[in-house]
Amino acid sequence: MYVNIEYMEDLTQYIREVKDNHSASAYYKVVQLCEAKVFTMCYRTIGNREEAEEAAQDVFLKCFEKIHLLEDESRFLPWILKIAYNRSIDYIRRKKTIYLELDHEKVGTQSFIEDVEWTKSKSDLDPYLSICDESERAIITFYYQEEMSTQEIADTLKMTKSNVKIKLFRARNKIKQFIEGKDKNISK
Repeated sequence: MYVNIEYMEDLTQYIREVKDNHSASAYYKVVQLCEAKVFTMCYRTIGNREEAEEAAQDVFLKCFEKIHLLEDESRFLPWILKIAYNRSIDYIRRKKTIYLELDHEKVGTQSFIEDVEWTKSKSDLDPYLSICDESERAIITFYYQEEMSTQEIADTLKMTKSNVKIKLFRARNKIKQFIEGKDKNISK
């Protein structure tokens, strides 16, 4: 993962202050340094701005509750992004459960679920990622936005390197087909 050295040094210093002194100002600095990356991971995985904001807040709360478990401060960024990914998947699973429970409710001639799905797709700002599944979105985000190597992604997501490469290849093909219009019926 390519990250500015000064950025990483500052982040590592603030993480140590949070761990050693429970410094509120250091906590605030860590949030400032990481909030965009955490939000982006949540948003790219969930696909909904409001839910991604809520998930990102949960990520920081969980992260600082468990900060004492982090042994190597220099691994904080991959660690928090992994938490962000997992938290986002939890939100998606919870939403699917709610959809299943509400599936029998009708509003007019259209089911409530169809209405929610339509609203979600209208607010989706990234159509290329919306055709990918959760793991493919995470891999694409890690690879292209966070500039992580396939090995770093594999370590973060607890997958094999070859599995990451396969999923990255498949996601690229889905996006390519979507852009070229060869398969307009690509779905998640």
